[in-house]
Amino acid sequence: MSIGKRLPTDEGDSASSPDGQRADGGDSAAEQKRQEIRESILALRELAQSEIGFGDFCQRVVGQIISLTAAHGAVVWHVEDDQRVEMVFATGPATAEAMVKLESHRQLLDDVRGKRLPRSVASTSFPELAAGVPLPSVDQDGEPHVLLFMIAPIVTADKCWGLFELLQRAELSESVQQGYLKFLSQVAGLFSRWWEFHAAKFQPAPVFTAQPAPAYTLVRNGDGRTTEPSVTRGPTSEVPRPPTVSETSAPVVSAGTPQQMTARLEYVREIHQSIRLGDTVYSIANATRRLLQCDRVSVAIARGATSKIKAISSQDRFDNRSNVIKKLGYLAQLCIQSRTPLWLHGQTSDLPPQLNRAVNDYLDESHSRTLAVIPLEEPVGRRDGELERRAARTPPRLGALIIEHFARDVAQETYGDDLDLVVEQSAAALANARLADEIFLAPLWLSLGKTWRWLWDDHRKKTLVIAGMIVGIILALCFWPATMKLKIHGVAQPELRRNLFTPLDGVIERVHVAQQDRVRAGELLLEMDSLPLRLKRVEIMGQIETIGEQIQSLDRQVATIKPRPGTEEALTLAGSIEQLTIQRAGLQKQIELIDRQMETLRIFSPIDGIVLTWDTRRLEQLPVQANQPLLTVADVDGQWQLELMIPQGKLGYIKRAMSRQQTDWLPADFILATDPNHRYRGRLVQVAERGEMGPNGEVEFRAIVALEADQLIRQQPGAGVTVRVACGRHALGLVWFHQIIDYVRTRILF
Repeated sequence: MSIGKRLPTDEGDSASSPDGQRADGGDSAAEQKRQEIRESILALRELAQSEIGFGDFCQRVVGQIISLTAAHGAVVWHVEDDQRVEMVFATGPATAEAMVKLESHRQLLDDVRGKRLPRSVASTSFPELAAGVPLPSVDQDGEPHVLLFMIAPIVTADKCWGLFELLQRAELSESVQQGYLKFLSQVAGLFSRWWEFHAAKFQPAPVFTAQPAPAYTLVRNGDGRTTEPSVTRGPTSEVPRPPTVSETSAPVVSAGTPQQMTARLEYVREIHQSIRLGDTVYSIANATRRLLQCDRVSVAIARGATSKIKAISSQDRFDNRSNVIKKLGYLAQLCIQSRTPLWLHGQTSDLPPQLNRAVNDYLDESHSRTLAVIPLEEPVGRRDGELERRAARTPPRLGALIIEHFARDVAQETYGDDLDLVVEQSAAALANARLADEIFLAPLWLSLGKTWRWLWDDHRKKTLVIAGMIVGIILALCFWPATMKLKIHGVAQPELRRNLFTPLDGVIERVHVAQQDRVRAGELLLEMDSLPLRLKRVEIMGQIETIGEQIQSLDRQVATIKPRPGTEEALTLAGSIEQLTIQRAGLQKQIELIDRQMETLRIFSPIDGIVLTWDTRRLEQLPVQANQPLLTVADVDGQWQLELMIPQGKLGYIKRAMSRQQTDWLPADFILATDPNHRYRGRLVQVAERGEMGPNGEVEFRAIVALEADQLIRQQPGAGVTVRVACGRHALGLVWFHQIIDYVRTRILF
């Protein structure tokens, strides 16, 4: 069974001072010091809610903190526009005057402002000091060169309002520094509280020094001008000791006063202002802290059997993986599951063991004197029978409201009706926010709703006009007829054109023409020579001569022997002579064929025209193979035509247009790439039935466009043309967007 422990109280056994020392029963001096700190913080907290200006408040807080901690000085920084850090109050040794101007010190301020976590850094870690930046010398009062800069962020609502910096002695241990940082976070909360109650009265503090040691003052005056740093020696204005709790208290407002009613209405308005879950939980945390005047309020959200801390007052960011947040979430989870409120400001031994351990674990991290965990459940109405049946069921768990005080004991009865209002309205606001957050695609529907309201409620006439225009455009695209003209690229060529190829393998001996030479039909253009063909002719001629000699020899034998006709010898000689004669005739026919092939090696022009081949002289002595293109001759003075390569995606429109018009041609107009200022007319008269693979890997179909009789062009053969083929009348939308429509049909819908 858990023994339990007491929450830290004014008379309790456990408390901690900023220097980290623990109190025992006989250590009355340390207990007295801690009691003085608690009373001072409580008095300053009450002072923050009084009608006091910022300058006086800084004077009271800084003076009291320096007196309690024996620090060398302190600085209050204000973050303007959430970016620029400006000093508004400062007091301390002359050494710090130079240190706060260092770039590394500015970077330290920006780091604390960005992360919003307290931090302590010794001046020896500044790179500028290591590089030899001069500082004021030590005087007879023993002003220190080495300082410990301890900085805590001042967080208000959802932003970092400023920074509180304490200048301490540098020999503090790491554990003592951590205690000071926790203490500085509470001090920073005093400025957050002042800002919440006096945001409209903020003015930079006047010049002030808080200790008799040599001090500097770097402050902004009320008129916005920066006062030059100054060193003051000797006694300064004495800091009055803050009154204790018995001497100073916050103005008490009764439950029925107009001020209290205004505060309650403002509270209800703020927490119900948004239905976004993130905004709602932060509004509940901050508004509850102001209404109940407590030190910290946290909101936990129940998700199934677990709960998670979603908001902490005056902190827009926190680490859910930290020990204190994990332990607080577990404590809230136990209270949410048991549906029992927890309010502690004394002994914890009477709690159930599991809850007792969770409370003690959390108090070891937070050191709260008053801790309250109030479960929030979804409110249920009772307007009809169905709602009454629902009310009989156990209401769903929403989360928990966690209230903390660090410096005093507060009983639950102290808040009275304010606490009932907080619980009731927080549960209602949280239920509405969770309901909106659970809607599928809620941000999208909200955006659509805002857009619809902006279009229909705020700009109805403009919306109707624009909608009418859009409908008119859609109707025009669907029903307004227009001529579809498909754009196709091609080249212009003379209609009468011949390409000359090599008939056999060989070598070009001589070229008789050059580019742009005008030739006539039958004119010799070039001569070739085929060495294999010549060798074959010589070989055959040798065989013919051999056979001729054999025939002559046989004839001589017949003349010498004179065999009788009909004898075997006569028949043998006659047969041999006949066989050799037949072989010689065959070889002579081969010679005739070789002679014909040799004749084809002389290439003549088939038509009258101009040689189009570039640099014909390069062909001389060039080895070529059979069917290799050599020359091109074209009649440029005759009729011209356009040669197109139609993509397969456009062929269907052309075929359907020909079928619909029952013609074998389609009108087309074109421009030449070499002369785009003139437009010509023609007819698409021929389309290939078989496609070819184009250079870009797409199947294309050859087509011919004939020029109109009155259209004469004189261009370079092969010049590029852009043709628009008329494919009949279609809806305007199809004419303009047929490529997009075809892409959707083939790539998406199919």
